[in-house]
Amino acid sequence: MGAPGGAEERWALFRPTRERALAGAWLAAVWVASMAVDAARTRPLGHDAHAYWLATLDPSVYGRLPGEPDAFLYSPPVAQVLAAITWIPWPLFVAVWTSAAITAYVWLVRPLRWIWAVPLLALAIEDTTLGNVTWLTALLVVVGMRRSIAWVPLAFTKVTAGVGLLWYVVRRDWRAVGVALGTGVAVLVVSFLASPGLWRAYATFMVGLGGSGVLLRTVAASALVVFAARTDRPWLVPVAVVVCAPLALAYTWAALLAVPRLLRPETLTALNAPFGGIRVGLRRALDLQPRDQSVGTAMVSAPSGEAS
Repeated sequence: MGAPGGAEERWALFRPTRERALAGAWLAAVWVASMAVDAARTRPLGHDAHAYWLATLDPSVYGRLPGEPDAFLYSPPVAQVLAAITWIPWPLFVAVWTSAAITAYVWLVRPLRWIWAVPLLALAIEDTTLGNVTWLTALLVVVGMRRSIAWVPLAFTKVTAGVGLLWYVVRRDWRAVGVALGTGVAVLVVSFLASPGLWRAYATFMVGLGGSGVLLRTVAASALVVFAARTDRPWLVPVAVVVCAPLALAYTWAALLAVPRLLRPETLTALNAPFGGIRVGLRRALDLQPRDQSVGTAMVSAPSGEAS
């Protein structure tokens, strides 16, 4: 037998607890928020959204590489949809886009108490200021866990995110798989017939972006979705979408805000249970016994003669 203060006590602080998870979330939130503020200083509001506003049906839309200003990285169906609304003045476009992102993220974390929701929202700061489509990705993942057709626009936006459809394959929901694949093929055919030159330019563009890193992460994400489907853990699917993101950038983590909407009710109840105040929370996080409890334990363990 180990002596008092052995391995169990030394490793006690590393046991996962709700209080430690919350403390870690707030520390991470401060770090992520500081990076987002630095990024906002160097790039204007709606940096990525400006590329969407400039989307056209001309193949030259794929003439810029990732990282360059106004680089458009999405498939022709996305360009075709956006090209229909580029008549909107830029100030109005970025205002509507940013408002939609904020509304989406607030809705996604609404099942959580503010003490969890606020640090989680820190993950969305950079995406919101950049005007990227990650907020739409998170929404489509939530809807996609209930309606397979939602994976169609998601796959045409973030190609590798289509691995989420494996959820229905593993669970042998062939009707859902058929609806998604049929819709996807129909969209592809109509889009190609409308703009074949755009599709050829997109194919050339994607070949130039290919790499072993994306392939390996997509394989890992596929395995994660298979595990999630077999163990009934839908909240792991947005994690897989983050893992296989074509560009592993900081704002892609905002897709994790889909997790709260996919948690089981009992998990949400446990997370949202009151902490009992700062003092109680700190004692639990540090594995310290309340003072009255330790005294009571000592009295109970003492011999009856000594207790008196």
